[in-house]
Amino acid sequence: MTIDDLAVMVAAGFEGVDRRFEGVDRRFEGVDKKFERIEHKMEGMATKDELKKLEKKMDDGFAELHHAFNNHVALVRSDTDDLAYRVKRLEETVFNP
Repeated sequence: MTIDDLAVMVAAGFEGVDRRFEGVDRRFEGVDKKFERIEHKMEGMATKDELKKLEKKMDDGFAELHHAFNNHVALVRSDTDDLAYRVKRLEETVFNP
């Protein structure tokens, strides 16, 4: 084997490595594109802290709504009790003079 034969073998070996690296480069480009698509999709997503703040706002809102509802029910019950008392007095007056 001559030095020229050895040089040809080394050159051929590097050509194979170059082809392999081209394939690796293409794969990395594909991975980069996938990451870009994922990042683009995530741009509109809320963070964990933002979701916690929203959850707290909703809990506070529901607590306020629950309180208002209970107040309204209490008023309706009071009005119903007053009406029942007035109807009872009216019936006693009309049916038991």
